[in-house]
Amino acid sequence: MDKGLIRAKMIHERGVIKAWFKDNDWKVNKVTVGEWETTDPRWIEYKEQRAIKRARLDEIKKAVGK
Repeated sequence: MDKGLIRAKMIHERGVIKAWFKDNDWKVNKVTVGEWETTDPRWIEYKEQRAIKRARLDEIKKAVGK
């Protein structure tokens, strides 16, 4: 695959991941203010997804920069 195309796809994916972070940041407040317990399935799913997306974002940043 063309390096330029790979880079473009990574930049697009970076935007999708950043949008996910922005769209889901409110979930941290639910735990902080006590509306959700740390055992709440929604919180657990958020943390799992965040870890995956954070790791991928780090890979993309290494490959293409900020």
